[in-house]
Amino acid sequence: MPYAQALRPNLIRAPVSKPIKLPAPVKGWYTASSIAEAPEETALICQNWFCEPDALRVRKGFQRHTFGQGANPVESLVIHTDGTQTGMFSVANERICDVSVPGFVPTAVVTGLTNNRFQFINFAAGGGAYLVMVNGADDVINYDGTTWTTTSGITGVTGGPESLINVFQYKERLWFVQDGTTDVWYLPVNAISGTANKLACGALLDHGGKLIAGINWSVADAGTGKDDLLALISDQGELLIFTGTDPADAAAWNYIGNYHVGKPLGYRCFFKVGGDVLIICDAGILPISKVVNIDKAVFSKNSLTTQFWPDWSTAVRRYGRNFGWQMVTLPGANMAILNVPTVEDAEAEQFVWNVATGAPSKFTGLNAVCWAQYNDEIYFGGGHGRVYKAETGANDAGANIVATLLPAYDDLGSPAIMKHIKLVKALYETNVLSAPEIAIAVDYGDPANYAAVDISTVMTVFTWDVTPWDTAPWLGAAVYRPWQSGNTLGSAISPATRVTIEGGGAADDLVYRLFAWHLAYEDGGIVG
Repeated sequence: MPYAQALRPNLIRAPVSKPIKLPAPVKGWYTASSIAEAPEETALICQNWFCEPDALRVRKGFQRHTFGQGANPVESLVIHTDGTQTGMFSVANERICDVSVPGFVPTAVVTGLTNNRFQFINFAAGGGAYLVMVNGADDVINYDGTTWTTTSGITGVTGGPESLINVFQYKERLWFVQDGTTDVWYLPVNAISGTANKLACGALLDHGGKLIAGINWSVADAGTGKDDLLALISDQGELLIFTGTDPADAAAWNYIGNYHVGKPLGYRCFFKVGGDVLIICDAGILPISKVVNIDKAVFSKNSLTTQFWPDWSTAVRRYGRNFGWQMVTLPGANMAILNVPTVEDAEAEQFVWNVATGAPSKFTGLNAVCWAQYNDEIYFGGGHGRVYKAETGANDAGANIVATLLPAYDDLGSPAIMKHIKLVKALYETNVLSAPEIAIAVDYGDPANYAAVDISTVMTVFTWDVTPWDTAPWLGAAVYRPWQSGNTLGSAISPATRVTIEGGGAADDLVYRLFAWHLAYEDGGIVG
């Protein structure tokens, strides 16, 4: 009787699928090179995602804060503070309204304005804390926390205080930029009124033009002190630096130099970050500490916009003359936002950074005209006299939030080999039943045929204070890992992902964080 022989493995039928993990592109939006050379952990499209160190999260929504101020958009949001923020005010339809608390038809505190585009500063003088506002058409406006003053008492300005278009403080003085000139005016120490003196800067500018803005630059620290410098910028992109306490005293004043940067994008072109100052200009978003020490030829490599330089250049070329370029930060989220007005007073997008990692992304759907940070939250002015609170809730004033992502293409270590993507899944956590739609983009083409798994069949989210105790587990944000078919061929792949947050509430604390994708694939032959 013959002995039975042991079965030998059938090598032809052995499994050949390979698993691989692709981490979320936490280094952010990148378009600064050929799409075939985009670095790992970056994304060619990163829209309505915010880059955190360990994951990407879908941005939160925005909700109406106040409305009913009139038909025209809110073009300025100004904050009064006396050490603790005490009031937020919107400017639209030629009046200033108190929007410190949410509600319908905010109270008007100043009416009869010529325009709504104000620059402002908070300034302490004579034991008071003043909000000082200018718009280049009306007299300087002051607010002390109780009383609004629309007759400034500033004298000596050729053309009157109505011609002052920007305001800042330096060495315990209020300083003003005069519209359409190369002159700045300054008041006596610790004064909000009185006779102004002129500092004429025309002879220091190589390319003429007019001055746009000024700021106190704290060179060595984040406060104000004896090492502070005065920075002025012209519309032609010339940065003038001064030091001293009194321009009228030659022994107490010194001109340091003229530095050619980029043309500023509007009157709100300076933004303080710690001890440094960012310049928002056509050459990028540049710290003064850098531009005074490097050649203009390498500005683009030292800008916050380095990773998406082609898109920055396009935005400046198309929208650089529009009103509404402005920066704001949300410190609790490590978030910095630059408003990009694509249609003046009507439509906008935002360039966004994680200030801890520098990773950029882009927000859409927030048609902001102006921004402000108030009581550690951020707000924007929009159309029809409305003010919105941003980064809150799970919808955009009732509309869906749609986030799209196209990670950098990956050849999976073998650039000339065809791959058959069999399966794909996203690893993510969320507290809403919105599954990511995934389309495997191949060989640097556009993604198509997005598909999603119904996660309501995978895991149930139990609701706090609704699901009975001791009968089912309660979950806040749950982690999901459902597989779905890939069925795609290509030599380089990208798991394009789209998330639509629908049905979310205004009061919901949205959580949607993407960590990675897992794929199963087979190698094919060499691409011919």
